[in-house]
Amino acid sequence: MENIYRYIARTALSQKQFVKATVIFSEGSAPGKLGCSAVFTSAGLEYGTIGGGIVEERIRRSIIESWPCTSSRIYSFNLDNQTGNPEGAICGGRTEILADVSLFSEKQVLKKIKEYALSRTPVIVVSVLYYRNKDSVDIERYILSSDFIDYKNLPFGEEVANEARIIFSSEGKSVFKAFSPGFLPDGRKATVLLEAVFPPPRLVIAGAGHIGKALSHLGKFLGFEVTVIDDRAEYANEENLRDADEIIVNDIGRALAGISKDPSTYIVIVTRGHASDATALKACIGSRAAYIGMIGSKSKTEKIKRDFLNNGWATPEQWAEIHAPIGISINSKTVEEIAVSIAAELVFVKNSTRT
Repeated sequence: MENIYRYIARTALSQKQFVKATVIFSEGSAPGKLGCSAVFTSAGLEYGTIGGGIVEERIRRSIIESWPCTSSRIYSFNLDNQTGNPEGAICGGRTEILADVSLFSEKQVLKKIKEYALSRTPVIVVSVLYYRNKDSVDIERYILSSDFIDYKNLPFGEEVANEARIIFSSEGKSVFKAFSPGFLPDGRKATVLLEAVFPPPRLVIAGAGHIGKALSHLGKFLGFEVTVIDDRAEYANEENLRDADEIIVNDIGRALAGISKDPSTYIVIVTRGHASDATALKACIGSRAAYIGMIGSKSKTEKIKRDFLNNGWATPEQWAEIHAPIGISINSKTVEEIAVSIAAELVFVKNSTRT
């Protein structure tokens, strides 16, 4: 799912009133994980989730009944397993949800997030909550860029900066932090939220044929930023690849060589032939990409492996990083099933590198 801030910044949603609900505390078996967010409008849930079920439904009702919402507040839920609840059994645990009504009016904040998103620059949105009373809060917001952490004018600046550095250095393993640094000089209690807005993982598909097309659809659905490369304009075009964020019509090997490959890059090679697969793979071997996969039968991949090792195009250690044959074994037969098996492996690798 797309990061909630990126979604707000790039859609017309930023032009109308909305409430951003975020799980800021979760204990026990509460349904929403810490940091989960959703956007609500006067019509109800617009995007995202705070765990679904009864908690999300109660938040939705409260927001609609209070519309137009004029102040940000914190909702606390003690969830027990009382099966007599008319809304159904609750899972147990305790959770707190921040209903933030102020973000929609902060156009400059949303503009900055959109600009950073376009440049794929990681940022952290810092929200300082000042408690008016037990439930009601005022919110001040700041943006910290990975390029420069300017914290001198931040409340609790040094502590916030240290937490921000930890998040930035995690390369996506950590995306949310809530902590209470203490009290302000006037005695007010404060809580600080740090929410990372990292670029989505990038899926680069070499080959715009049937499997590449199906995988581009699944990749977008799963939250990847999708790039498709092919040297055939009749395949590599917007009409055929409606889910792709970027389409490159060029020699596949040359185009792949020019693409930046970092730990958020996932490369799938599904070209039309062995020779073009090998050319594409040469451009990726030894890179920092999180995933490199190549389609093909066991006999095909064994032949390409021998060629790469015998010709010195890859070391045994580098070849061991290649997923070939590609995909999780699900006895797939059709194009769509093959794409599902590849997508499943992408998700497995992506989530295995996170905490």
